[in-house]
Amino acid sequence: MQAKTRLNVAADNLAEIIGMRPQSVADLASVNKVVVALSNGDENIERAPAVQAAKAAILEAEAQIKIMQSDYFPSLNLVGNKNTMTGGDSGYNTDWAGLSVSGSFSSVGQNRHRVAAARANRDAMVRQLESQRLLRRTELVSAGTEIEGAAVRRQALDTMKKLSLTSRDLYWQEYTLGKRQLTNVLDAERDIFSAESSRITAIADGLTARLKAENAVGSLVNELRRSRM
Repeated sequence: MQAKTRLNVAADNLAEIIGMRPQSVADLASVNKVVVALSNGDENIERAPAVQAAKAAILEAEAQIKIMQSDYFPSLNLVGNKNTMTGGDSGYNTDWAGLSVSGSFSSVGQNRHRVAAARANRDAMVRQLESQRLLRRTELVSAGTEIEGAAVRRQALDTMKKLSLTSRDLYWQEYTLGKRQLTNVLDAERDIFSAESSRITAIADGLTARLKAENAVGSLVNELRRSRM
């Protein structure tokens, strides 16, 4: 009853995330295939939200560099005017011309530093992108290692359970013949229960590793919706 309750609670929590309630739990073999597929190639890593965000930050930084470079050199504006004034019958005609100069000469030094700062920001974004890629690869490798460890544990526990079942049957026969105490039979039953409980924990660890891998590449919610676990 405890196990069913925990499963129902987990299913309800998952339904809030993906919009549907899962009806079953995946087995460890399929989980391993999913993680291996995610780890092959860099396409999944490049589609990860964190990597996409880092790429967008680089594009924004490069745009800022172009903006700063457009203002790098001083601006100079020249405006010329010519007017002619005509007097009356006894007046003189007057011509005059004017030239006005304006511009931003004092900001040259500032713009040089602004461009340098924009380039430094771009370089920082490039390093951030590489860091995100490395982090996603590390998470996928870690998830794969956890999957392999869970699979090895499950196989060992399957063997242990089979041995415990064989021992339990043998002890029971010997108990009925008066050659074995009942506590030996109960000990074998306890070993069977312990092996099965640990086996379920190994499967759960494998499923958790799969979720970590899916989350690393940003496909967790979509994958849950598609497969319904």
